[in-house]
Amino acid sequence: SPAFQWAQNSSHVFLQVKFAQRWNAPGALELQNSSIKVSDCCFSFKGFGEHSMIVKEYKLFLQFLDPVSEEGSSWHFAAAGRLSVTVKKVRARKWERLLRSENVAPENMGIWRDMQDTWKSELTFFGKDKQKTKSGDDDEDESDDDEVGVKQCPAGSFSDSKVAEFCPEAFLTGVSSRFWSVLFFSPSSTNQKLKGLTQVWRALADIVPSHNKDAAIGAVDCSRHQMLCDEHGAKHSNLPVILRYEPGTYEDDGTMSVKHGTLYSGDLSLEDLAAWAAGSGEKEAKSKKSKKKSKSKANKEL
Repeated sequence: SPAFQWAQNSSHVFLQVKFAQRWNAPGALELQNSSIKVSDCCFSFKGFGEHSMIVKEYKLFLQFLDPVSEEGSSWHFAAAGRLSVTVKKVRARKWERLLRSENVAPENMGIWRDMQDTWKSELTFFGKDKQKTKSGDDDEDESDDDEVGVKQCPAGSFSDSKVAEFCPEAFLTGVSSRFWSVLFFSPSSTNQKLKGLTQVWRALADIVPSHNKDAAIGAVDCSRHQMLCDEHGAKHSNLPVILRYEPGTYEDDGTMSVKHGTLYSGDLSLEDLAAWAAGSGEKEAKSKKSKKKSKSKANKEL
């Protein structure tokens, strides 16, 4: 079986599978005849890959500790011969372990440290939130009232999720201090980038507010609201387009005055999108840039 690592937050499990027997060993870069499935209990994977002129079959079957959602899960092939999988938990909680059986511990299973560190604060916040006071409940009710405007738009592709669906009559409505990440899309688009992105976007709406309470996720169906999409530079030929809007202020008619959105051009994986939507990816980039400048300045002084 291939080597794999896992991590979690309160609502999802993250897997990355390497097409090799050991994590630190070289392996296949691509797969053929692959089969990947997430069911309500399990994850199964099979594929054939070539390395050093040898074709190997890779198989992996995992039975999870708790039930998971097939509809809310997604996967994509990543760089360096890896498969990245995001599995939605049916019940939000921190799992004590990945697998249902306590006696099963594959030798090639490890912890995805970087990913787990990314969601460490979210898990801590989730634990505290479970014990929130009545005051916290009242604040949440007030927050819900603030976002009533979002519900003015007709229900669409994301009506079964926490994604706010926008339209010309109600665009970026809600709390004025929010950072909105908005997906401009068309359900009928044949662009390969849209494949699987809608499920990722649903998952994003679940986890980003826990990572940054001022961040929120929205969407605009350009097949319904083409003029609105055109106004924001989301032309039909370029869909899907993802833009993030800084907090704005309200006009007299109740609409929000905002600057032009910032275009997202990174990888469409849940982890990268979550970091960008929550602002942590940008902060990290600024921090690295600042450190690089400091180091350069220090070298010049030497």
